[in-house]
Amino acid sequence: MKEFKTTSEQIELLKQRGLIIPDEERAKKYLLSQNYYNLINGYARFFPREGDNYTAQTSFDEITSLYVFEREFKQVLLLGILEAETHLRSIFAHRFAEKFKDEPYAYLNINCYEQDKTLLVAKTISNLSRKILAHNKDKSNKNSSIAHYLRKYKHVPIWVLVNHIEFGELRHLLKHSKKSLQNKICKDCLEFIGQNIP
Repeated sequence: MKEFKTTSEQIELLKQRGLIIPDEERAKKYLLSQNYYNLINGYARFFPREGDNYTAQTSFDEITSLYVFEREFKQVLLLGILEAETHLRSIFAHRFAEKFKDEPYAYLNINCYEQDKTLLVAKTISNLSRKILAHNKDKSNKNSSIAHYLRKYKHVPIWVLVNHIEFGELRHLLKHSKKSLQNKICKDCLEFIGQNIP
């Protein structure tokens, strides 16, 4: 078994390996809150070493800076992905409702999708139907927007449902939609990208 080491022992080990640690107390707190294994094993490998020993005056602060940079980069990337997903959901729901405005539960109608993809879309339709029924039966979910629309309007519009489906289901809806609908959605997405990404 790997032997447990206190933060003081971890600092000593790193110093023995040639890592420069300008502020040992701050480094101890950092190791305590961020985990030695995640920080050192995950990020120190990007710095010059000979065996276990650090070379080129590598400092603890350089390793922590790389760790923080990657974490912040992931957060920015995740935020961008979530924003893109929100826009895609909204655009899809609007264009789908526009195309099938006179058809209640159009997203459950196999004829509202490409005819050569009916077998592929059947599973997605089944999942959407089960989701609506689950919201209707679940008493703890009685305040959900799906339950509200079922009670008040006896119909759940696509712009309500789209907020309750997983991204994989949205992907399948997009993939199996009629080409004319896909083209409209693509144009809307291109316009949004053009306005927001130089």
